[in-house]
Amino acid sequence: MRADDARIQQLYDLQMRDWSRWLGSIARKLSRHLESAGLKYSLKHRVKKIGSLREKQSRLWRGGGRRTEKVKDLLGIRVVVPFLEDVEKGLECVESQFDILEVERKAEDLSFREFAYDSVHVIIDVQNATNLEFPAGCAGTCEIQIRTILQDAWAEVEHELIYKVNPDLPDTSVRKKLAALNASLTLSDMIFQEIRDHQRELGQWGRERFHELRTKAAFPEPTAIPLVQRKKEAAGRRRSSGGGDAGLDSTLYLGLKAHNEKDYPTAIRLYSRALRMRPDMKIRSIIYNHRGMAHFMLDREEQALRDFDKSFQCDPRNWRALNNRALMWRRMGHVPASLKDFSHSLAIKARQPEVHFLRSQTFFAIGDPATALQEVEAALSLRKTYPEAQELRERILAFQSAARR
Repeated sequence: MRADDARIQQLYDLQMRDWSRWLGSIARKLSRHLESAGLKYSLKHRVKKIGSLREKQSRLWRGGGRRTEKVKDLLGIRVVVPFLEDVEKGLECVESQFDILEVERKAEDLSFREFAYDSVHVIIDVQNATNLEFPAGCAGTCEIQIRTILQDAWAEVEHELIYKVNPDLPDTSVRKKLAALNASLTLSDMIFQEIRDHQRELGQWGRERFHELRTKAAFPEPTAIPLVQRKKEAAGRRRSSGGGDAGLDSTLYLGLKAHNEKDYPTAIRLYSRALRMRPDMKIRSIIYNHRGMAHFMLDREEQALRDFDKSFQCDPRNWRALNNRALMWRRMGHVPASLKDFSHSLAIKARQPEVHFLRSQTFFAIGDPATALQEVEAALSLRKTYPEAQELRERILAFQSAARR
């Protein structure tokens, strides 16, 4: 055994630099592809220490005495990502770039009574790295682990409390506590993912609504609807009969759901109910803005403009309400009011490529191509890939070129 240890130590001394160099190159390659996939991640790589290698070989060979099973993670890379869906995206990156020998989902075969960290372990082949030599009992492979932040936290604690000691050590009481803790972390991962999915759905919904508003606003009607006078909120508004925050949250959720399902009359009714619950001014601003969009989708332009105006009155920092109000002014043919609101929006929140694009459209439509060109250039400087803005820029340049002839 001592001779074996001496040979392993000698091989470590000879190969450590090459192992580390190879791992570094693989880590850089993987990092490039994770970044191109738009993932937020942390990445570490390591060569298993001699002591850890001996411990793992001992566990693998315990009992039977036959040394047929090999250690697969002498070389290891760990990728930690925020959300469960990111684990799958990370796995796709690995599978697209490396020769995969094995994929293991650690908790896949566990019963609900068992506790252990969940993680995806991918074994990749390194045989193409011909300059690498591995100790006896080690496969010519590298293990890439992909975990969420919570899975990684559990793995670290489990490794210290159990794995490095004895997996059979905890008594029944401790095992139950550990199982409950692991279940809580797993549930937290699932809830975080659900929240992210919901945010993405709302974000997509918002982008679609803004696009629809913009599309309609691009074609002002020939006869402008008269200006809608701003109305102050009536004093002495009736107090809501109850419901509290829980009732408000539930009503808003149902309103957003109806809105997303394009049931705009129901959405308007629920938004109105939420407003009667007298939420704080910032929440009122958000609700008025959403109700205005629902009115707009039903071609109720005067009601939409009134709600966007009330939204801004409730929160003078609500640049989204200003943008929507600007679009309504433009839709109704009131160009100066539209440009004024867009300018005010940019003063509150700079670096809005969509607003610069819309201002460019408006200036071009009223015969000011020089200002229109400045605005579209500003939009393109903020968003490099913006086909609509690029097309508008080319139209403006073509117009100017023709005008000079």
